[in-house]
Amino acid sequence: MGARQRAIKRTLLRALGHPVRCELCGETLFRAVPVVARGRVKLIGAECALVRVDFDSMNHLSFRHVQADRCSSQRVVA
Repeated sequence: MGARQRAIKRTLLRALGHPVRCELCGETLFRAVPVVARGRVKLIGAECALVRVDFDSMNHLSFRHVQADRCSSQRVVA
Protein backbone atom coordinates (compact mmCIF):
# COMPACT_ATOMS: atom_id res chain seq x y z
CA MET A 1 0.00 0.00 0.00
CA GLY A 2 1.42 3.34 -1.03
CA ALA A 3 1.71 6.48 1.07
CA ARG A 4 -1.27 8.09 -0.68
CA GLN A 5 -3.48 5.06 -0.04
CA ARG A 6 -2.48 4.98 3.65
CA ALA A 7 -3.31 8.69 3.96
CA ILE A 8 -6.74 8.12 2.38
CA LYS A 9 -7.37 5.15 4.70
CA ARG A 10 -6.42 7.21 7.80
CA THR A 11 -8.73 10.04 6.68
CA LEU A 12 -11.64 7.64 6.15
CA LEU A 13 -11.04 5.95 9.50
CA ARG A 14 -11.02 9.33 11.27
CA ALA A 15 -14.33 10.22 9.63
CA LEU A 16 -16.15 6.86 9.63
CA GLY A 17 -14.33 4.71 12.18
CA HIS A 18 -15.67 3.91 15.62
CA PRO A 19 -13.33 4.46 18.56
CA VAL A 20 -12.34 1.23 20.29
CA ARG A 21 -11.53 1.93 23.94
CA CYS A 22 -9.60 0.13 26.64
CA GLU A 23 -12.04 -1.72 28.92
CA LEU A 24 -10.09 -0.71 32.02
CA CYS A 25 -9.14 2.94 31.52
CA GLY A 26 -11.37 4.11 28.67
CA GLU A 27 -8.51 5.45 26.52
CA THR A 28 -9.04 5.15 22.76
CA LEU A 29 -6.86 2.31 21.45
CA PHE A 30 -7.65 2.77 17.75
CA ARG A 31 -10.46 3.69 15.36
CA ALA A 32 -11.94 0.93 13.24
CA VAL A 33 -14.71 0.04 10.84
CA PRO A 34 -16.15 -3.42 11.63
CA VAL A 35 -16.86 -5.70 8.68
CA VAL A 36 -18.76 -8.95 9.24
CA ALA A 37 -18.55 -11.63 6.55
CA ARG A 38 -18.94 -15.42 6.66
CA GLY A 39 -19.13 -15.52 10.46
CA ARG A 40 -15.95 -13.49 10.93
CA VAL A 41 -15.41 -9.97 12.17
CA LYS A 42 -12.61 -7.88 10.68
CA LEU A 43 -11.75 -4.50 12.17
CA ILE A 44 -10.41 -2.31 9.39
CA GLY A 45 -7.97 0.03 11.11
CA ALA A 46 -6.82 -2.36 13.82
CA GLU A 47 -4.11 -4.04 11.76
CA CYS A 48 -1.21 -2.48 13.71
CA ALA A 49 -2.81 -2.05 17.13
CA LEU A 50 -1.12 -3.87 20.01
CA VAL A 51 -4.08 -4.84 22.18
CA ARG A 52 -5.42 -7.80 24.15
CA VAL A 53 -8.85 -9.05 23.07
CA ASP A 54 -11.03 -11.29 25.24
CA PHE A 55 -14.61 -12.49 25.09
CA ASP A 56 -16.48 -11.21 28.15
CA SER A 57 -19.54 -13.12 27.05
CA MET A 58 -20.64 -14.89 23.91
CA ASN A 59 -21.41 -11.62 22.11
CA HIS A 60 -19.10 -9.10 23.80
CA LEU A 61 -15.44 -8.46 23.06
CA SER A 62 -13.30 -6.47 25.46
CA PHE A 63 -10.12 -4.71 24.39
CA ARG A 64 -7.26 -3.80 26.75
CA HIS A 65 -3.72 -2.47 26.55
CA VAL A 66 -1.11 -5.20 26.22
CA GLN A 67 1.57 -3.10 27.90
CA ALA A 68 0.63 -2.34 31.49
CA ASP A 69 2.49 0.99 31.47
CA ARG A 70 0.25 2.27 28.65
CA CYS A 71 -2.98 1.78 30.63
CA SER A 72 -3.74 4.67 32.97
CA SER A 73 -5.86 2.46 35.26
CA GLN A 74 -2.80 0.32 36.03
CA ARG A 75 -0.32 3.15 36.56
CA VAL A 76 0.95 3.58 40.07
CA VAL A 77 1.52 7.14 41.24
CA ALA A 78 4.62 7.37 43.44
